[in-house]
Amino acid sequence: MDSSPRDSVTTTTNSAISLGRSKTDEANVAFGNKNVSSSTGNMSHFLGRAPKHTSLTSTTSSNDVSPFVVRISSLQDCKSNRSHSSLTIMTDDSSSESGNSRNSSCSKYIRENVKVPLEMLDSMIVHPSGHSVLQLSAKHRVMLVFIKWFGCPLCQSVVDELQKYLSSFLLLNIVPVACHQEDPDKFSKYIAHTQIMHCSVTNEMKKGFMVQRASLLRHAMMMPTLFAYMAKHKKKFFLPSRKEMKQMDMLSSFGMYMVFKGEVCNSFSSEKLNERPDYGSYIFQLEEEELLFKEQTPEEFIPDMLKLFPTMKEILRKVRVERTMNVPNLNIENIATNNNVDTDQITLKMVLENASMRRFFKAFLANSLCLESLIFYEQVTLYKILCDQEQYFVNSHCKLTNQSNTASRGAVSILSDIENYMELKRRTEQKAKYIIETFLEDQSMFLINTSKKIISRVKTTIEDCGYTEALFDEIVKDLVQNVLKHNFEEFVTSKIFEDMKTRLRNK
Repeated sequence: MDSSPRDSVTTTTNSAISLGRSKTDEANVAFGNKNVSSSTGNMSHFLGRAPKHTSLTSTTSSNDVSPFVVRISSLQDCKSNRSHSSLTIMTDDSSSESGNSRNSSCSKYIRENVKVPLEMLDSMIVHPSGHSVLQLSAKHRVMLVFIKWFGCPLCQSVVDELQKYLSSFLLLNIVPVACHQEDPDKFSKYIAHTQIMHCSVTNEMKKGFMVQRASLLRHAMMMPTLFAYMAKHKKKFFLPSRKEMKQMDMLSSFGMYMVFKGEVCNSFSSEKLNERPDYGSYIFQLEEEELLFKEQTPEEFIPDMLKLFPTMKEILRKVRVERTMNVPNLNIENIATNNNVDTDQITLKMVLENASMRRFFKAFLANSLCLESLIFYEQVTLYKILCDQEQYFVNSHCKLTNQSNTASRGAVSILSDIENYMELKRRTEQKAKYIIETFLEDQSMFLINTSKKIISRVKTTIEDCGYTEALFDEIVKDLVQNVLKHNFEEFVTSKIFEDMKTRLRNK
């Protein structure tokens, strides 16, 4: 039985696929995300101007408690769609029977259910915004990076890396936060040359996150590597004050934890003092079969992210200026991958149209600091879905009007159909305008590398024909041939690509 026109308008983006787009599967629309509820409560003082932190766990009055109650409700919505928070912790093979952890050449993953109390997340104040980690996690993924103190050269390198990858973090709605045990004002001066946020933590907080600890022997064995690093990168070593040292866990190691909606959804911690994760693999949770959170589109998070990072547009612009791209004249579609999966070739087209493979490609692009083109591709796909919904509505309505019982529908039903159609048409136009404003204008936040002549033709098409389904096809073709093709050539030589092939073989 055919669905009514009214039903077609209220269908979700996923259901729109089954209605019209034969070339795009349901996973492509969902972008590989697990269906986790994105509902959030209204957080008091959230992202306001010069916010003063108010504890969400305060019990001074019923008004103070209400945001916390809303927060709990929102977390329960998430938990109902996710059985547990998977926490990945890296440790050496110190638990092996040999007991010789120093000779271990690799680490292994340990999965545990770790739940950090909401009160603890609420007490972790992020500078300079003034919000708590719990508050920020309501609308952003907060990446907490635990280091020792800034005087440690390896910790300085972590801060440098966070600044280097900041553009990719912002493109993905991730707020990186350096967690330390020093005076906040002093640490702010140390990292004044960056745009990284930071948070002063206690030993209890480190225990709550299960940050790994390294023995004195490991620290001693690390000294030659540390001295070599200092000489090569001209880094200085200095100790914190005695007062600060008394409050510090001097043996703690590196730890990285992603917090979203009050839950730790991904983590990395190692007893090896110089071991770090691959940022792209970590962000996109490539160890998991699918993402444990719902990815947001830029239009959903940019306004709030700009309040946290007012210079966000300049940060992204500098990366584009510094990025050099020598595009070879190669036919990437014909690159063979020599794997044992069902197909003997993996092409760029296959990766773009498959949600699982595209997640690995995005992880690689995050490391390469060039995510804009693929994000544009995904946004155009969503625009096409809206166009399909609109066309499906028109076709269904025409079918109903040709039936013999049309008169029995009544004026109210017909008026409702018109209102629903106009709303759908408005959403389609709004998405197109958003794409142009975000990716195609000279001052766009996520400006992509494409021809201005093609952009001009897009605007002419809107004036002459309106918002058609093929509106952005020429730009997509240009990006695939001149940008994504080059990215794909580098992707097929990467470890992330090998990991993707392994995943495909094991399915």
